[in-house]
Amino acid sequence: PILHHKEMMPQFSKPETYRFHADNLSVGGMLFVIGLAKKVLLADSIAPYADAGFASTGELQFWGAWATATSYALQLYFDFSGYSDMALGLARMFGIRFPLNFNSPYKATSIIDFWARWHITLTRYITAYLYYPVAMAVTRWRSRHGRPNGPGAVATPGGFASMIVLPTVFAMGLAGIWHGAGLQFLIFGLLHAAYLAINHAWRIFRGGRGPAAKRSTSRLQQVGYLLLTFAAVLVAQAFFRADGVAQAWQLVQGMAGVRGWEGMENLGYLAGMGLADGWRLLVGHHVQVLYVAVLLAIVWLAPNAHQIMGVYSPALAKPDPAARSWMRWQPNAAWLLVMLGMLLVCLLNLHKESRFLYFQF
Repeated sequence: PILHHKEMMPQFSKPETYRFHADNLSVGGMLFVIGLAKKVLLADSIAPYADAGFASTGELQFWGAWATATSYALQLYFDFSGYSDMALGLARMFGIRFPLNFNSPYKATSIIDFWARWHITLTRYITAYLYYPVAMAVTRWRSRHGRPNGPGAVATPGGFASMIVLPTVFAMGLAGIWHGAGLQFLIFGLLHAAYLAINHAWRIFRGGRGPAAKRSTSRLQQVGYLLLTFAAVLVAQAFFRADGVAQAWQLVQGMAGVRGWEGMENLGYLAGMGLADGWRLLVGHHVQVLYVAVLLAIVWLAPNAHQIMGVYSPALAKPDPAARSWMRWQPNAAWLLVMLGMLLVCLLNLHKESRFLYFQF
């Protein structure tokens, strides 16, 4: 997590920070193991599928392209959120609390919501040091030239372009370049800038600025918004992962079905098979799809680490306990066995080649 002076220095100034406390070791250790399991057991296991897909983007058809993009999205999430959890856990072992950095971003139902959940500390850094300075400069310029500011002005095309689109493109463009010097990283940032601009435009010109409670949506609409947001994120992440713009564009073309839809000729064959034979065929030839489905179920249905730790979470954020009590960590023997079991499985898998995706940033 990207830390702020005002968060850390008060903790360093307290004498009790430098004293050993068993609860710090217990809480921090559990969170560290959760992060380690995300990295070693989940991210590293799906990585070969993502790597294989990106090695042959020009050959991928519709389903293969989507499987590749989804595999990388899952690898990136479990890798990055896993080592963020490990950082929070290690800090807590030494009596230090770090800010929350991930909060189930793939459960977001809009791009605005996504950036409020994904790499939270980077989002606030971009907002404070890139977006707001430009937005304030635009506001002052409009005031000097006698142009209105405020919500009413934002709801006009000129006001929206200058007060929302301009600072968003500036901030997200620089955020993209921060991740790498290639043109694909700039495109990644500008794509998210476009997403955010469209999202803001929808809220301002279509949804209005009224209270959120009055803009209720059905469960089906929420699912639709979630899938649309996730698909938009996958397209942008194609440029984030690719070695160049050409490779990313090949994957996006495959996702759009430009090279066709593979496997359609097998549907009739599968339909004529028995349930057992059909299931064995699917398992034998679509292990990646099944694994992706399992990881998506974890992402969309399971509580995140902050929710599992509940009131014991070391993050500098309001506790958000998991809905079911048996999913909430407690300082007892049962959870100790869970932690030791997870740690043992992780240690047994540490012999594999592994690297953090964000090591170069």
